[in-house]
Amino acid sequence: MKASLIEDIIIQLTMDRGDVEVGNIPSGVSLERLRWAGGRLVDLMSLRAIYVRVRENNHFELHAIPLKGTYLVHMSYRDRRLLRVDSNGIPYIATQEETVKEVKEEKIKAAEVKLCQRLGGDKDKQFQNLMAFVAALIVYAGEEPVALKNFFAEISPYIKEAYPPGRYLEILRGAAKELKVCLNDYHIEIDKIEEE
Repeated sequence: MKASLIEDIIIQLTMDRGDVEVGNIPSGVSLERLRWAGGRLVDLMSLRAIYVRVRENNHFELHAIPLKGTYLVHMSYRDRRLLRVDSNGIPYIATQEETVKEVKEEKIKAAEVKLCQRLGGDKDKQFQNLMAFVAALIVYAGEEPVALKNFFAEISPYIKEAYPPGRYLEILRGAAKELKVCLNDYHIEIDKIEEE
């Protein structure tokens, strides 16, 4: 059996055309797992360390031999779904704690998307509702304090259910910090523009 190669990766097998004679392919082993290294076929499943090249969008290319742009990662072929890239662009195997955190973050994002869809998915409408609420607070606080007190009494149970005490404090603390950073940068930029 002959094979067409790119580096050590087998691209195609043929009976008569190809770059290299690779012999018989092991039964039940896909080409995805096989590499041509040092004049022999290597099944990545048999390795305890694999050379990894990071491609665009954190896709990974696995090799049996050291090649330009690859990093030796102590891993099994089964670990490939745990490959991640650190801040220096170097591949590594994620820890169990990291994968648990990633799963939680994905579930939180999914819950946020679901919430947005249940709220209508229309950010303009959500903004209008928020502005109506703020406007009512401003008007009632100045003109009708008793009406404002009654309004608060009416909506308080819903607010408490929507934002249990620990939750709304956590949300407000996080939002306040983000807002401070964003507004600081915004004001610095505006000051620079005005000084021009």
